[in-house]
Amino acid sequence: MLPDYPRTKDTLSKWYIQHLNLARSKRLGPLERPVQIHFEGDRQEIIREDGTEEVTQYTIASSQIEIDLTDYEQLTVDELAYRVYMAGNDIGNQQAEFIFEKIERSSSTIGHNYDAGGQPLSVELFLDTLESIDITFDADFNPIWPTIIVGPGLEKKMKEIIVEIETSTSNKERFENIMVYKRRKWLDREASRKLVG
Repeated sequence: MLPDYPRTKDTLSKWYIQHLNLARSKRLGPLERPVQIHFEGDRQEIIREDGTEEVTQYTIASSQIEIDLTDYEQLTVDELAYRVYMAGNDIGNQQAEFIFEKIERSSSTIGHNYDAGGQPLSVELFLDTLESIDITFDADFNPIWPTIIVGPGLEKKMKEIIVEIETSTSNKERFENIMVYKRRKWLDREASRKLVG
């Protein structure tokens, strides 16, 4: 009888699962949320304060790793780790796609879409978009910025826009005016909140 090495298998299994989750989390970036375990059911239901309901069916995100028997003897730990990492990346891609579809559906339902009409990303477009979203503030009245997600091709452009806002007098003035308005709107919202007690 061949030895089974259960502890070694368990250690390797945990390491590969960790590697897979690391790749998935890295792919999700700011979309990553703590794992919630649901032991039964096939959907999640949200009932909002205004009485509207939303039901979300659970979606499976999966990937598989195939190892041909002819490659098995030559397969190194690094090659296997790479395959596990790519499987985690694939799962992360599926989850990100689902999350973006959900955001798109939800924002369309409540009318919070901003259509740029095919315009390229610019300072004006960014500031227009900033005007259309709610911004909250901390106790010292500093803005708590929402997460802004752009594709890899727009990351450099987004950084340039931020620099342009900080260095251009007219753009900086418009930005500061938007922040004054957003702060006032936030204070109005906070003043009209009903506290539960």
